[in-house]
Amino acid sequence: ERFLETWYSLPAHYTSHEQRFFHWKEMKLLLKCLAAHVRYARDPVRALDLLSGMLIPSPVDASFLQDFLLDELPLWSSGNRCALFVYFIRLLVDRRVSTRFKNVAMRYIITPVVFLSHIPFPGRSSQISLRGNLDSDVLVLFVRSALNGELNGEHGYGCGESLDLEVLKLMTVIIEFYGAGHLADHRKELIKFAWSRLKSDDSTSRQWAYVTVCKFIAAFETPPKIILQVTHTVCK
Repeated sequence: ERFLETWYSLPAHYTSHEQRFFHWKEMKLLLKCLAAHVRYARDPVRALDLLSGMLIPSPVDASFLQDFLLDELPLWSSGNRCALFVYFIRLLVDRRVSTRFKNVAMRYIITPVVFLSHIPFPGRSSQISLRGNLDSDVLVLFVRSALNGELNGEHGYGCGESLDLEVLKLMTVIIEFYGAGHLADHRKELIKFAWSRLKSDDSTSRQWAYVTVCKFIAAFETPPKIILQVTHTVCK
């Protein structure tokens, strides 16, 4: 608790270059301590707290956090990963949490953890790297929260182009690894969201929407009319 008080009480501004220099050194040391705590306690809240070190503008190289998270989180048990996912969903639908934080969380933690949990690591046995899956109830909770209006508002989609893009990426991974087995009852929500992004003004979002729709077609039984529409759109 004392450590966390120190972390959250770090002043945002210093009056001298010397103070700023020692502040950045102190921040990097605290981030390493927090990473050690995450490795020991496997605490989802503190794992996401690490992201603040990647969001604060500073001369400190925080890239070690990304490497740490990618190495550490896929080794968590299924229960710990589910707890992480559920905690993130709470943040995802919380309008007080910045879009930038949600983007970074999905890009560097949530989507890689879902993906890497199914990919054998070099030098690690498949028994370790494929250590349990996310609970189907957690995946359904994500679909309901992110795609059924809680995230985007009662008037439909539009949570921001950057966040839409990260949701598309995560959806693509979830459909590929969990689709037919866990999300058959939520096909309509999945395809509706992906289809809505096919007309996005942002080319990256549009391309990811094509990928998501193709993964959907591969995972679920899809009417031929939809397949022809997608093929025609891609070929245009």
